[in-house]
Amino acid sequence: MTTKNILVIAWQWNNTGGDWSYAKSITSTYIEKGFRVTVLSSGNSHEEIGQIKTIRTKSLLKRDINSFKDKLRFPWSFLRQNQLSSDEEKYLFNTEWYFVHIHSIIGGPGFKVIQKIKSNTPILYTLHDYHLSCPTTNHFRDGENCMECIDESPLNSIKNNCRGNIVESTAAYLLNKLFINSNEIKRIKYFLCPSEFMNKTMIKMGISKQKLKTIGLCLDKNSIKELTDEDNIFFEKKKYRPFVFYAGRLESYKGIKTLIEACSKIGIRLLIAGDGSFKNYLTKYIKNHKLDVKLLGKIPKKELANYIRNSICVVVPSEWHENFPFAVTESLFLGTPVIGSSMGGIPELIKNGYNGYIFEARNAIDLRKKLTLIMKKGVFWKKREIMNDIRQRFDCNNHLNKILDLV
Repeated sequence: MTTKNILVIAWQWNNTGGDWSYAKSITSTYIEKGFRVTVLSSGNSHEEIGQIKTIRTKSLLKRDINSFKDKLRFPWSFLRQNQLSSDEEKYLFNTEWYFVHIHSIIGGPGFKVIQKIKSNTPILYTLHDYHLSCPTTNHFRDGENCMECIDESPLNSIKNNCRGNIVESTAAYLLNKLFINSNEIKRIKYFLCPSEFMNKTMIKMGISKQKLKTIGLCLDKNSIKELTDEDNIFFEKKKYRPFVFYAGRLESYKGIKTLIEACSKIGIRLLIAGDGSFKNYLTKYIKNHKLDVKLLGKIPKKELANYIRNSICVVVPSEWHENFPFAVTESLFLGTPVIGSSMGGIPELIKNGYNGYIFEARNAIDLRKKLTLIMKKGVFWKKREIMNDIRQRFDCNNHLNKILDLV
C-alpha cells in the first residue's frame, strides 16, 4: 500500500497557544496512522514532532521583519501572498496530496500558495480565529464586542482604525478582502469549525452552510499525558488555602477584573497565571485594594496542571467571543470543574451543573452566585466522570475519522 501524503499549512510551527496544541495533536495523529506529513509554515523557529518534512518560508507579519531589505520588499510580498521558492512550488505541485489541512495561511506562507497545489486536491481549513469575518481576527474593539464588519461593511475596520494604526488597519482590510474574493478561497472543500458559534458566525458572514463542518478539536495521547501526568505533585492539599484559579493571557477582554471583583466579594483566594498587557494595571489594582489575589506570571505546564488540579475550580470569564478555549478543556481533562462566561464557544464545552457552570459575561454578581454554588455544592459529576467525558469528546482517533470522512 502506497503511503498517502498530507500537507499541513500553518502561519507558524511552534507554540503559539491553543491553535498550536491542536495542530500538533492532529499532525501527530496523522503520523501515528502512517501518513507522510509535510509542514509548510513561516518563521525560523520550528518544533519537530515526528517524521515530517518542513518547508519554512518568510513571515508576512510585519512584526517578524527586521532587516531593511525585507522592509523594502514587504509591500510586494504582502500583495503577492506567495513566499515559496520556485523549487518549493514544483514540490507542492508535483506531489500527490491525499488532502491539505490548513490551520492558518494568512500572515504565514501566503494564501496564493494554494494555486501551487493540483486543483483536484481536497483542502480542509480549520478556523482557529475570525480572520475571514474580521480583518483584526477577534471581533473586539475598544473594549466591546464588534460585529460591524459582518452587519455593515468590512470598511469599518479602516473607519474605526481597529489596528490603532491607519496603515495597518488598511492593510488588514485589504488582505481580508483579497482573500475573501480570491479564487483560492473557492478551492477550500470544507471549513472546519471548532465551535457551533464559529459555524453560525461564518454563515452570517456569507460562507455556504454546506461548506462548514463543526467537528471540535482534539488532543492526542502524548499531549494529554504531558498535561495529566500526576507523578509531579506541586503541592499537597493540606498545604494551601482553598483557591480559585485563572490561567491565560492577561488582557482586559479576558474578564479578569470581573473575576477579581466576584472573588473579593465572597472572600475566596484567587491565583492568576499568565502574562499580557493588562499585567501592570492588575498589579496596581490588587495592591491598592489589598486583595487576596496572587499573580503567578507565566508558569511551566506541569506546574500549571497542578494548580488546576488543586483548585476549587477554574474560571474562564472572557468578555469576547472565544472560539474554543483550551483553558476550559485542559481543566476538564484534569477533572477540575470550570465556571465559564456565556461568550462564543465556551457554553458548548461546559455541561451546566455537571462539569461546571455558565455565568452571564461581565456580570460579577452572577459569577459570584456560581462561585458560591460550586463552593457549597460542587458539581454533579465526580472528578473521574469529568475527565472521561472530555477525553471521549475530544479523542484524536474519533476526530481523525471525522476528517477522513470529509476528504
